[in-house]
Amino acid sequence: MATSAHVFLFFCIGALLFALASVQPVRVGADDTQIFGVQLTADPPSPLNCTAACDYRCSESSHPNGCKRACGTCCIRCNCVPPGTSGNQQACGVCYARQKGPDGNPKCP
Repeated sequence: MATSAHVFLFFCIGALLFALASVQPVRVGADDTQIFGVQLTADPPSPLNCTAACDYRCSESSHPNGCKRACGTCCIRCNCVPPGTSGNQQACGVCYARQKGPDGNPKCP
């Protein structure tokens, strides 16, 4: 004779099977433009031209070669160079601001 534990176990297994049977798979293909309510774009954003952006950013630097080297590294890591020739690091968010040099000072110009 089945005990109440066996009945409960069979009930749980039946409920699980019913739940799994009622789930319908969702196909996500290349033609889909929306996933989880987020609109997808056809093309990913183009990467930033780090060389040109850093040339301008470092154009007034007293050490242009070092500035361009550091700026290029930060640009590649964060895909951003702040506007202007100095300051405005907050425009690139926390990625740019958190980069530190070996001495612990901010790395990105």
